[in-house]
Amino acid sequence: MDLWVASFPAGLARKLVLATYWGSIEDFRKVNAEDPVFLGGAVVSGEGAAADLVRPTALTIYVAELDPMLPVKNRWRSDGDANITVRSKFWTTPPDEAHDYDGPLAGLRNAPAVLVYADLMASDNPRVRSVAPEWRSRIARPEQDR
Repeated sequence: MDLWVASFPAGLARKLVLATYWGSIEDFRKVNAEDPVFLGGAVVSGEGAAADLVRPTALTIYVAELDPMLPVKNRWRSDGDANITVRSKFWTTPPDEAHDYDGPLAGLRNAPAVLVYADLMASDNPRVRSVAPEWRSRIARPEQDR
């Protein structure tokens, strides 16, 4: 796992980037009622998924397909320093393994735990990287301890 996590930022993570924006991450808005983002098409990762460990200042989401109206509806801008990264979702989560997201972005699920760990470790922010070991210890526990 450690080798995959170490290679993730320079390899797969870069290839998956669909768009980057800056804007508010506290009020995530769906485009419409049938928006696939809220029907399981998007998941949150990185510090957004670890909101119980760190106050998120950036948002990383993985989407099956990027709706061009999503940044418009959320008033995200493509100029300036990005705090929002939208990446292509590259896995399929079985319905019985979905993880609910309980933070300020209600309606989004967490990405798989190993991917959240990789995104935490890939952060340029030392504050975010400092919570990665605690996140890792959570996923390293035997199933009966969770």
